[in-house]
Amino acid sequence: MSPTDPSPDPLSASFEAQRPRLFGLAYRMTGSAADSEDILQDVYLRWMAADRSAVRNPAAFLARAVINRSRDLLRSAPRRREQYVGPWLPEPLLGETEDSEEALELARSLRIAFMLVLERLTANERAVFLLKEVFGFRFPEVAEIVGATAVACRKTAERARRKLRGDGPPPRLDAARSQAALAAFAVATQTGDLDGLLALLDEDAVAYSDGGGKVTAALKPVRGAPRIAKLFLGLARTQGSQLRPEAVWINGAPGVALFRG
Repeated sequence: MSPTDPSPDPLSASFEAQRPRLFGLAYRMTGSAADSEDILQDVYLRWMAADRSAVRNPAAFLARAVINRSRDLLRSAPRRREQYVGPWLPEPLLGETEDSEEALELARSLRIAFMLVLERLTANERAVFLLKEVFGFRFPEVAEIVGATAVACRKTAERARRKLRGDGPPPRLDAARSQAALAAFAVATQTGDLDGLLALLDEDAVAYSDGGGKVTAALKPVRGAPRIAKLFLGLARTQGSQLRPEAVWINGAPGVALFRG
C-alpha cells in the first residue's frame, strides 16, 4: 500500500475477516448462494451502523444478525417455492475444496444430501443444530446468538438430532474413488453403455432434478437404477452434442458441470 492510499477501515476489515464463515452459515441455513449474499449485505450495513460500545462479542453479533435474516427468509421460503412445481435442491456451490482440516470438516456439511436432510428442521432447529454441530459454538454462545436460554438450546438441539435420525454430516469423502466413479459414469453415459451405468448405481438410487422454473426438469424424483440409467442415456442422446462437460467441485464433492455454448 502506498502512503497516499487510504487506511483500511477497521470495521469493514473485521467484517471481511468473518465473511467466509458468515456466508457458510447463511448458505447452510437457506440453501441459496444468492440469498446468502443478500443477507451478508444487510448484515454488513447493520454492522457498520452498530453502536460499537454495545457489542461485546463481534463474532456472536454478526452470527446472530445472519441467523435472524436467514430465519426470516426460511419462513417465507415455502410461499416462494409454491411458485415452482417440482423437487427443490440447494443452489450448487462450484469451486475447489481447500485442504485445511477445518475446510475439509466444513465441506462435509455442504454436501447436497445433507443440505436436503436439513429441510426436516424448523428454522430455529436448523440454526441451533448448525451453530452447535457444524460451527462448534458452545451452548451458552448458541443461546446468545439465537436469543434463548442454554437449556432451551440443548432441548432444541436434541429435538433436531431426533428429526435427523442419525443423518448428520456424511463421513469424509474419498475424493479419488468418487472421481473415478464419476469418470466411469460419464464414459458410460456418453457411450450408451446401459450395463456400465447399472453397475455404478445402487438398485434403490434416486435421481433429483431442479430446473428452478427456468429449464425442463423431471417434476418428480426418478427412482431405481434402471429408470435413472435410461434417463441419463436419453439425455445424452438428445442433448449430448450440444453440451460441454467439465469436471468441477460441487458443494465439496466431485461433480460435472455441463455448459451449452
